[in-house]
Amino acid sequence: MWLHRAAPGAAGHHQQGVRFDRAFPVTVGGFARYRRSQVGPYEEVFASPAPVVHEGRILMPIAFTAVDSAASLRGGRANWALPKEMATFSGWSAAGEDGAWSVRARVVSIGARIPLLGGARLLQVAGDGSIARSLAWARGMGRAARVDVAVSGSSLAEWLLPGRHLGLALERVTLTVQAPDAVGRV
Repeated sequence: MWLHRAAPGAAGHHQQGVRFDRAFPVTVGGFARYRRSQVGPYEEVFASPAPVVHEGRILMPIAFTAVDSAASLRGGRANWALPKEMATFSGWSAAGEDGAWSVRARVVSIGARIPLLGGARLLQVAGDGSIARSLAWARGMGRAARVDVAVSGSSLAEWLLPGRHLGLALERVTLTVQAPDAVGRV
């Protein structure tokens, strides 16, 4: 998982219909390998152009996520309105099935192991125009890291920037995402 200063206009790349009062100038990206989940093991790459303030809350809209599991794709779209698409993975490298984009990350330095507990409130827009908020939290171990990131193709490369970024190398993490609350319509 890494973060970098948001590119100019990054907040304009959120899902269509995401409304917010202001955006923070930070972009978050990451890879995950789920060994166990309700849909079995799978790999994922995800990114948020910028955390936002919506109705007085700091929220994290996920504008891009790709997985190698059709069950995860269906579940993520249906349950959390995540804009999942299919991808192929090789280590910490992912490419869209149509070849339109690719993302690669490589940890180049790593710090001491520390216990982690953190969370984020997600803000997503479903295909029917409903707005959903859900709480995601993680606990486990991690290490401060520097991550080399390469990104190519589609509009993803306009806001998920390549380069060496600050990050976290997460180890033995448990991630929980609550069922979303419907909070309105676009």
